[in-house]
Amino acid sequence: MKGPEAFLRKLELRLPSAVDPSTLATLTPELRTTVNGHFFWVADADELAALRAAPHAYTGRLLDPVEHVWFVPVAESPRRDIEGEILLFASLGSAERFAASGAEPVGHAH
Repeated sequence: MKGPEAFLRKLELRLPSAVDPSTLATLTPELRTTVNGHFFWVADADELAALRAAPHAYTGRLLDPVEHVWFVPVAESPRRDIEGEILLFASLGSAERFAASGAEPVGHAH
């Protein structure tokens, strides 16, 4: 997925890392991950690994892609990884309905 990095750099925007807000994120596609349609950038490969391993620890509130309810993910939140995007669900039933539908992520969950 083509991201907004070039545009953000052109604006000279500086963002905190999603994992360690005391450091600046590196605005490159290689240091970005997508969770429930939202982009998260980090400072380095170690932070990216931490974010991908435990996104619930860094994302805050998310919108469930099936039930369309806001929830705060926890370690036990159902998860699906599809084409590099992480999807977290508010409930197991939501994750099962997603899987049964053959649905795919559709971009940002605004």
